[in-house]
Amino acid sequence: VMSGIYPVCYANRFQEETSNAACVRKIDEDGNLLWERIIKNYWSDYYNGPGMHSVDCAYDLYVDEEGYIYVAGQGTNLSTGMAGFLTKLSSDGNIMFRRYYTPDGSKNGPTVYLNSVKPTPDGGLIMGGYTYDRYYTAAEFGDYYQQPWLIKTDRDGLDGLCYTEL
Repeated sequence: VMSGIYPVCYANRFQEETSNAACVRKIDEDGNLLWERIIKNYWSDYYNGPGMHSVDCAYDLYVDEEGYIYVAGQGTNLSTGMAGFLTKLSSDGNIMFRRYYTPDGSKNGPTVYLNSVKPTPDGGLIMGGYTYDRYYTAAEFGDYYQQPWLIKTDRDGLDGLCYTEL
């Protein structure tokens, strides 16, 4: 199973920049494609119209013992701004859920990245990444805008310490 990004459309009518969506592919031992899923990243811009954010990256994935696939990365939040995401897929690639995370639980437009997802001994998941956010002042983080970020949660992405201090 592999993850990455896939260009799905143009970001604007001038066709100068593509908009990407997360892509998950499963191949067999001979390299043949078994299935591919494009995880689209819709948003509403200030014109209140549908659109796709130009960045929706899948950075890491984990396949559990039952064949479920957990994909972590960065994408647009359902409201505004960027957020980390966790998407769970079934063994045949059907999306079961997609959860969004920001360090403080708000949807005020932070720029955050999730770069890894791993299992924990208690049956949950831990995701790691960092934030670089114009909405926070440097003084809030000891004169550093960029901060490490950890999320500890259950296999459904709900329980645990989702919005912890950086």
